Amino acid sequence: MGVFPGHGPNLATQLWIAARYLESISLLVAPLFLGRKIRPAVIWASFFSIVALILGSIFYWKIFPDCYVEGIGLTAFKKVSEYIICFILIAAMALLLKHRDEFDEHVLRLVVLAIVCTVFRELAFTFYISVYGLSNLMVIF
Repeated sequence: MGVFPGHGPNLATQLWIAARYLESISLLVAPLFLGRKIRPAVIWASFFSIVALILGSIFYWKIFPDCYVEGIGLTAFKKVSEYIICFILIAAMALLLKHRDEFDEHVLRLVVLAIVCTVFRELAFTFYISVYGLSNLMVIF
């Protein structure tokens, strides 16, 4: 798409993994805040700081591990990360189900379904060969 000229598919894959870690850990931690008074400014500041560190590790310090190597494919870090993210999501789902009495039944069902679909999507992302291939495109839908 040319959003980041001069960067290949590794950048997109790094951003994907970073975002999925942030998403899964957020879902895991969220139930811990049920029944507590939430201070939005603290939440926003925390997320801003975390995202700034993630983006800094990718764009500025360049210390975020490679996730895709041209000519080789997905790195071990990327594949293992997808499995770790799946385990985090499953733990998040278990924690949500543990607190099921604090959710509307329909909302809980939808959130659990979304997490299950995300786990399957993450597992599918461990199998693609090319970032431009058909299998990668199909996972998005």
